[in-house]
Amino acid sequence: MKLTTYINSINDIPELIQKNCTEAILGAKELSRYGLIPIVEINTLINACLQANIKPIIEWDILMTEDVFKEKIKLLTLIDWTQVTAIRVQDLGAAEFIFQNYPKLKIQLNLETGNHNLESIKGYVDYFKVQLERIILSVELTKVQLKEYCAYLQMQKVESELLVFGKLLLYYSPRHLLAGSFTNQSIESNAIYAKGRSEESPHKGFFIIDNEHGTFMFHPKTFSLQEFENELAEMGLTYKREDLRFKDVHEQDNSEIIRGFYLSNKTDVLFPKLKNKNLVRNDYNYVGEVVDVLKDKSIAIKIKNRKMELKVGDDLVLKCPEKNDQKFKITWMKDVDLQERTVIQGEQIFIMNFMKKVVPRSQIYLSSL
Repeated sequence: MKLTTYINSINDIPELIQKNCTEAILGAKELSRYGLIPIVEINTLINACLQANIKPIIEWDILMTEDVFKEKIKLLTLIDWTQVTAIRVQDLGAAEFIFQNYPKLKIQLNLETGNHNLESIKGYVDYFKVQLERIILSVELTKVQLKEYCAYLQMQKVESELLVFGKLLLYYSPRHLLAGSFTNQSIESNAIYAKGRSEESPHKGFFIIDNEHGTFMFHPKTFSLQEFENELAEMGLTYKREDLRFKDVHEQDNSEIIRGFYLSNKTDVLFPKLKNKNLVRNDYNYVGEVVDVLKDKSIAIKIKNRKMELKVGDDLVLKCPEKNDQKFKITWMKDVDLQERTVIQGEQIFIMNFMKKVVPRSQIYLSSL
C-alpha cells in the first residue's frame, strides 16, 4: 500500500521524500476546493516534483455550474500536460471533458461524496475503460464493503484509494456564508478560516473554510484509520491518503479521533424509531386516512384503496397516533358536494359522523368483525 498526499509549495517536497511518497497531489486554487497554488505557478511545482522523482497529480475537484465549467476549461490550457500523467476529478462533467479531450491523461475519479454501491463503480469502470487509473473510495463505506470493492478494482486493474488521516467534510454550500459580500477580487485572494458551534446542541469546534468556491464545514474530530492500515493493505487497497493541509487544526484537536463508518455503518438504525407504527400502512382491509376533523360535527376521510367500498352501517377501526385505536360505525355519509350517500366507492374523500379523540392522519381500516 502506497502513500499519497497533498503539497502546496516546493518546501513540502523534502517531507514527501522522507516518507518515501512517490506521488503528490497539486491543487491549483482555481480548480481545487482547498488549493492554495495560483494556477500560473503550477508548472513550476510540477517540474520541482519531477526533479525529486515524485509523480505530480493535478486536482480538479470543485463542483461547477455550466458557466463556471466553461471558465475552468480555459484555465486547463495553462498547465503543461506533457509533464503530468493524471488528473483527479469529482464532477462527472469534468471527468467526461477529460475523457473526450485529453485521451492520454489518466483519470482518478473521486467518489468520496457518493456512489456507495458497487454497481455504480462498475459503471464508471466500464465507461472510462483504460483511461481510468484510480477510484477514490468513500470513507462512508464499511470494512466489509471496502474489502469487496478493493477486490473488484484489483481484478479490473484499477487502483483504489482511501483517506486514512484528515478532516471530514460535513457540509458544503456554494454560497459565501462567512465572507458575505466579498467582491470577486477579494474572494480570489483570500480565504476565511473559523470555528463554529451549534446553537441547538452542545456540539462545537466545527472547522469552517470560506473561499472562492464556497463554504466548507468539517467534523470537529480528526478522521483516522491509521490503526487499521495493515487490514487495508491486506484487503488490496492501493493507496492510503493523508491530508495534512490543515496542520494547525490537527495539532489543536489531535486527541479527538473519529473512525467514520469503517467498523460499521449505523446511520439507518434510527429509521424504525422515526416511524410511528400506527401510521405505517397495512394493506389488509386498509381504507384510508383522516384528512380533517370538525369538532362535534364530522370527520373527513380520504379513501386510498381504489377497490374499497364503504356503506352506511359498516364497522371501522381507527388507528390514532396516540395509539388509542377505536372501533366505530358509519351512521351517515356525504360526498364532497355534501350530498347524502349510502355507498362510497373508490379513491375519493367523504364525510361521516363525528367520533371523539379522532385527529388528522389517523389511519382507517375496515373492521373484520
